[in-house]
Amino acid sequence: MMNNPIEDLPFTVRIVKSLEDLQKVAALRYQAYARHVPEFANQLITAEAEDIDPDTLVLLVESKHSTTAGG
Repeated sequence: MMNNPIEDLPFTVRIVKSLEDLQKVAALRYQAYARHVPEFANQLITAEAEDIDPDTLVLLVESKHSTTAGG
């Protein structure tokens, strides 16, 4: 029996469908930039206008082992 490598990944990737998920994405973006480019990171604390555009697809990566976005 073969293992499914996708199921074995320690994270999930899904489409953002709620304001709560969008806030998680914004927080993750902020954390990713805050250490190296803090001035730019401050602009990422909240969701961007493009994030709610109907033609935009925002993905959220979450750890399967914790409740934090990005692992």
